[in-house]
Amino acid sequence: MLLIVRARSFSSLIVGGALVAAPVTPVLAQQAEDSTLNSADAGWRDAPRRWSLRVASRAQQIYQLEVVRLGFEGRVEAMVRIGVDGTVRDCAVHRSSGAAELDALVCRAIAQSPPAPVNMDAGGQAQEVAVVLRVEFVMVDDLPPAGEGSETD
Repeated sequence: MLLIVRARSFSSLIVGGALVAAPVTPVLAQQAEDSTLNSADAGWRDAPRRWSLRVASRAQQIYQLEVVRLGFEGRVEAMVRIGVDGTVRDCAVHRSSGAAELDALVCRAIAQSPPAPVNMDAGGQAQEVAVVLRVEFVMVDDLPPAGEGSETD
């Protein structure tokens, strides 16, 4: 039995839109770790997707064996306030999965992840932003074949 942790979407409360990550496979997790979050290189729209992949990868790394053994699954929505420098200022569960262990794990994974992308306003000034990040914990018997992962909202 394998665990897939996926960051389902990253919706900004200040900047509209939603970005979605595919299921985190070992390849995607490595790509996320190797990618840069420099918004000047890739643009701010793609940077949150890569950051959400990093959060999902980190959540998968710290997912506790006891939680896997008990078979907890569910989706957690975390409200995250990101400072002008990309550091996470605070994280709170916006919508619970119903399992306190999963809820706590999401904010812990966010806190242990690299800084989020800096949000720039139209004038090029960094601004603080509040976002909702949905993370889903799914138990599967096996990973899908390479190339079958898809993005959904």
